[in-house]
Amino acid sequence: MSKFTSYERASLLGHTEAGGSQPRPGLRWGAPQETSETKDLDNRGVHDLSSQKIQEQDKLLDILGESIERQKNIALHIGHEVDEQIDLIADLDHEVQSTQTRVSKATMAIRKIDEKSSAGCMWTVILALFLVLIGVIALAFLLP
Repeated sequence: MSKFTSYERASLLGHTEAGGSQPRPGLRWGAPQETSETKDLDNRGVHDLSSQKIQEQDKLLDILGESIERQKNIALHIGHEVDEQIDLIADLDHEVQSTQTRVSKATMAIRKIDEKSSAGCMWTVILALFLVLIGVIALAFLLP
């Protein structure tokens, strides 16, 4: 035995109490509208037209799918290229750091040489002046 009364069954199925086939409000998108394409067609013609429209939509969807597939492949290629560029940049960064370290060491070595050469020059000048002084003193005692 059914759990629903005939009234409940009819309202669930969208029928009126008199057994008509009136749809319930809110369940349909509206009555189909007659168009110039369907105006002179019988049921078979409407069915064929509907099938033709579906085939056209399928073709368009296939074209859209191919386009999306191409875009996906392009995006994957770009992703691989970006990964390669990241690797190249990382290698370049490592080389720049290595070069910077070598330049810093070379700069320190040059500074040390510069400091030593400046001090060496000063000692050379002091020694030369000392020798000149000794020469002047020696001349002072030899020439009286």
